[in-house]
Amino acid sequence: MALRSLCVVLLVVLAPPALAATITDTYGNVAYDNGTMSWADLPSGIPYKTNNVYDEGSLKPLFSLVHGFINTIQPNAFPFSLIKQVLNGSFDISAQYMELVNYAMGFGICFVLGLLFIVFLPLCGCCFCCCRCCGNCGGNGKQIYEENEGCKRMGLAQALFLMAVVMAASAGCVYMTNDRFTVALQYADTSIANNLDDIMSYVNNTGMQFKYVAVDMYAIVADALIRDISGIGSVLATAIFNVLNIDPVINAVISLDQSLSAIKTALDQVVTDQTALTSAANALDSALKTLKSDIDSTKSGCNGQCSPNTVCDAIDTSVLAVSIDFSAIPDLSSTQSTINSVIANNLTGLALTAKANLDNMESTINSSTSSIQSSLQSTLDTFKTTLNTMVDSLLAQLSGAFDSSSLKADSKSFFETALTYDVYRQYFGYGLMGLFTLIPVLNIVGICCGCLCGDGDAIPTKRGCGSSCGGCLMMMSVALMFLIGSMLMFLTTLTFMIGGNFEKICQTFLDLTIFKDFIDAGAISSISLGSMLLGDPNANISIYKALLGCRQNKAPFELFSLDTLVPIDNYLNYSQYMGDIDTQINSISTSIDLSSFQILSSDLENTLNDFKNSGIGNLNFTVINDTLNQDLGNIDFNALIATMETIKSSCTGPTLTKWNQHITDTETIRDTTYPAVTTAKTNLQTSMGSLESAVSGIVPKIDDVLTTAKAADDVIQNNVSSLLTTVALSYKNQILGYIDSYIARTRYLIFFELAACLPLWNLYDSFTTMFCKYTMDALNAFWFSIGWGLLFFIPVIVIAVKLSKYYRKMDKCEGYGEDDDDDDAESSGTPHDYDNYGRIFKPNPEPPRYQYRKTTDF
Repeated sequence: MALRSLCVVLLVVLAPPALAATITDTYGNVAYDNGTMSWADLPSGIPYKTNNVYDEGSLKPLFSLVHGFINTIQPNAFPFSLIKQVLNGSFDISAQYMELVNYAMGFGICFVLGLLFIVFLPLCGCCFCCCRCCGNCGGNGKQIYEENEGCKRMGLAQALFLMAVVMAASAGCVYMTNDRFTVALQYADTSIANNLDDIMSYVNNTGMQFKYVAVDMYAIVADALIRDISGIGSVLATAIFNVLNIDPVINAVISLDQSLSAIKTALDQVVTDQTALTSAANALDSALKTLKSDIDSTKSGCNGQCSPNTVCDAIDTSVLAVSIDFSAIPDLSSTQSTINSVIANNLTGLALTAKANLDNMESTINSSTSSIQSSLQSTLDTFKTTLNTMVDSLLAQLSGAFDSSSLKADSKSFFETALTYDVYRQYFGYGLMGLFTLIPVLNIVGICCGCLCGDGDAIPTKRGCGSSCGGCLMMMSVALMFLIGSMLMFLTTLTFMIGGNFEKICQTFLDLTIFKDFIDAGAISSISLGSMLLGDPNANISIYKALLGCRQNKAPFELFSLDTLVPIDNYLNYSQYMGDIDTQINSISTSIDLSSFQILSSDLENTLNDFKNSGIGNLNFTVINDTLNQDLGNIDFNALIATMETIKSSCTGPTLTKWNQHITDTETIRDTTYPAVTTAKTNLQTSMGSLESAVSGIVPKIDDVLTTAKAADDVIQNNVSSLLTTVALSYKNQILGYIDSYIARTRYLIFFELAACLPLWNLYDSFTTMFCKYTMDALNAFWFSIGWGLLFFIPVIVIAVKLSKYYRKMDKCEGYGEDDDDDDAESSGTPHDYDNYGRIFKPNPEPPRYQYRKTTDF
């Protein structure tokens, strides 16, 4: 067993050195030893900085309101068809003017209303001033009593207060939107800088990814090719071994040798047990025959010494015989000798010798294909040099393709200047909004002064300073509204026309319909990506689809149809770079001579045939087992002894002595001789079962080994050219499998992952976010907030003028009685009667113009 274990170790040591199973690079790409590759993900490179997030903050409801207002006054889609007709010269304004009117009607109405406000508000202010100067419109300082004066004052104060609060809210929104312009500039400064960095990173990442695809990915392919080319002997020898089943044959021979050892062990035990059984069976047969003869002799001399004389006839000696015939079990000594001879030939040693001879096939193949190896190696080096040259050229072009440093410096300088001057815009906005805010403040303070400081029971000519101040503040707000109303409306109208129309334009940029329905439709003939990228105006490259693809971070090759400009499949045809690999590999079959190699040596064949013809496979275990399963005989030794005891008791003299001896002999056979045969038979049954298991299927295995080995030798000796052609084809497929996998992976990366253009979308998205969201939302919210306040100017003017007369101290009053009565008393010298409230009480036969009642202050 120790020798056989040593042989197995030698088989492993003498086996041809296997090539490295896999090759793995730093990226995680794996090249296996069967022509297949496992590819890692494309390196992403430098991470991008841009993250376009539009934060509307607390102004989101206001922005939504503005968008809703603009979409309400202009619900129609952007008129791309009209613009196309204008650009094409096919627009007929006399026939299509209604289309323009329908689109611009909302903006036009708002614009006209703004102009009317700008023109008529100052005119109305002038008329109002002239009217007051003439003593009208509340300018005469006289107030006539009204029956529901308190209710009017209360209602007017409440209405003016609510309108003032709404105007104050609009002023607050204006203040907040004023700061959004600064936020837009700050966002633009950061966003443009990040986008410029991202574009630079995009260029660098594109170069890095191209280098990865062309150089780094090919490097592991080249390593796998070099491994298989430099180890062509091992690759082809392994393939030949697999085709001819050489290793299974050798392993089968070694397995047969191991089975042979088990057979020998079982056979030796069978022979030993068979010998023991034969000896025990012969001893039993001899003892039974002797016992039978002695009993028969004693029976014949029973007359005269036994009473009655017929007592000896009670015993039947015919049962004293062995009924089983062990001669049906064949003699296995010759088979044992043959097996020992086969074992002496050492099947494992013969298999190892054949294996060692076959292992020289690798060196034979290497020496025969040295020129092919050199040629393939040279081809790979040439292709690698070509790739490196292409990559270096591309990287050199990319290195100078985009320089963001100067653009970043210019951008930074511009925005620093813009932010510096933006302070003055803020000051202007704060000043303008200070005037605007002063209007609701004056009204609210005036209402507070009139309500808190006024005495509702005081007649108009006796009102206090606080109440009169409140009325004056209201008139100041009226004057201020007349003064700045037109200027604010002019600013609102101007920014509305700019911001509102740009909002509609921005909507087309945000949902990309300007590209889908306008530019991609060929409305502007000078804008054609096909002409700019491919020099082919007929090339159908959709900016809309390109932007959608870049938003999904797709590769630009397919998005921009660059396969028209760069026939990538032609470039990926490696035969133009690597020459005719087929011819080089196919020449292997004519350059290798394997006729000297043989699997089945004569010694190995003779030993296997001796093993097969040893007779071990011809044993009829059914007959043997049937024989061993038979009973030795139907002998009841105890009954026989009991019968002899009965006979002995009836005999005397020498006959008695003989029966005693017969009893002793029977007991010896029962206790010793018979059990020895039973034990030997059981042992032989056990060892025969082991032998049967050991030899089961051994002959078909030997035949299979002989058949396979002879077929392999026949191929090597007589049909090696076909074998080498098959192996060379497999080798070529393995070599080209690496290249084909590389080409397929490269094509996939170029079309779907290489130079993924998310930064281009980020650049576009940053500009639309900066202009259409931060800037336009701020501008639109600015004019909307001012317009929201201007909407209340006219009702506030009317109400403030009406309410002020209830708070201001009047020069004269009518219907209150005091002024007129004071004049009469002074002229006549007659004292007046006063009521409980200090008013002059004068009887009048005519119905009074009023009946005094206590009023309630607001």
